[in-house]
Amino acid sequence: MQNQLTFIRETNWQEVFDDWREREKGIWDEHYRERGHASWDEWRSKFVAPVRPQERTLFDQCRTQQESGTFLDDLRTDKM
Repeated sequence: MQNQLTFIRETNWQEVFDDWREREKGIWDEHYRERGHASWDEWRSKFVAPVRPQERTLFDQCRTQQESGTFLDDLRTDKM
């Protein structure tokens, strides 16, 4: 039986980035500073720049009825 995807809502890159920042708050500070970045935003922005997320619509959130969590939860648990 195939999973049915359920559209939850539209979102945008800024909302995803803000959520990502909040979830990683304090976790990567030493890492990005050791590499010469002044902030998490500076570090992650350079990390995702080649993907050009502002030009994409892949951040519309859909999930199966069995799943819960957020788009970033899916990335962390390798569901994507």
